[in-house]
Amino acid sequence: MATFTPLQAKNDHSGQETIVYIYRPSTMANVMYSPDLYINDEYRVSIKSGANHHFTLEPGVYSFKLERDDKIFGNSLNPETLHAGSFYYYRIDTTLKITDSSRYQPYQREFTLSAVDELLARQQIAECCLKKEVNADKSDEINKIKTDSEFSVDKTQNPFSR
Repeated sequence: MATFTPLQAKNDHSGQETIVYIYRPSTMANVMYSPDLYINDEYRVSIKSGANHHFTLEPGVYSFKLERDDKIFGNSLNPETLHAGSFYYYRIDTTLKITDSSRYQPYQREFTLSAVDELLARQQIAECCLKKEVNADKSDEINKIKTDSEFSVDKTQNPFSR
């Protein structure tokens, strides 16, 4: 099983940093939708299913908000004071509901941002949200093996010819 190790906050002459992790476990509900994350009303990133992002922030008061529009509902967290040298973990959960299928109402998609305990968050990130990187040098070898093993008419013989 993969393990997740958080980054270490820098401690230099300007003060310590705060590290915030925001992750979204893989689920089939709303898999094609990626809510936008705003920190202090500034767009930061779209959070895809099965992804985690970290942000290095100066200590201070921050508000976290997920996008809201007529098709997707998101929530905001109350402004929170982030302390120097600390780690904060937030999970994005999603739900998909149908209110009235007989009237062809659109789906109700909802994304919820909530604070998570560090131990639980590290376990969940390790299970769902670690990206495997492919070495660029190895990708050509993988493609070559794949193409060599694929079926091709050029590799066949006419069974009636001698």
